[in-house]
Amino acid sequence: MLVPLICALIIHTVAAQSGHPEFDPTMEQVVLEEGTLAKVECEAKGEQPLTYKWYNQTGVEIPSDANQDIFTRRSDSGCSLIFGSVKRIHAGLYSCSATNKHGTASKPYDIIVNSTSGNITTNETAQIDSVKVINITDNSVEFIVTTTGEPDSFYIRYKEKLDKEEKSVQIKRGEKGF
Repeated sequence: MLVPLICALIIHTVAAQSGHPEFDPTMEQVVLEEGTLAKVECEAKGEQPLTYKWYNQTGVEIPSDANQDIFTRRSDSGCSLIFGSVKRIHAGLYSCSATNKHGTASKPYDIIVNSTSGNITTNETAQIDSVKVINITDNSVEFIVTTTGEPDSFYIRYKEKLDKEEKSVQIKRGEKGF
């Protein structure tokens, strides 16, 4: 039982001594508050120099251009991912990679965004008071929907023809047509 433990320690020590970049912990979950300036730090161990790159939810490299909503900035110990103003759309899986002459290592960051709007539920239910048909043509129906409450948007389900599949479209407050 002692032999496997010694082997594991030797393998870990050899990998660390080789200078290959490595992250500890290997994954991180970060909670950010919507509307705030936020910084997420990425720091790897390994032989210097280490170069860092951050990637967004779709795998695209994030630039160091401070004119962007999200950008990177090299720090003394690693590389920071900076959110100028955190938005809900920023939530997702990001990754930071560190590279040196021995290779590359990556670390995923699960970014969670807490809403600070005070509205825990993003969906609002409103009661439809009336639907007034204004105009009917061969190609369209124009109508006004009156609701109790002030929803930001509502969904309309319709069929272009009775034998066709039902469709759904979101209409935002004040919007005309779709």
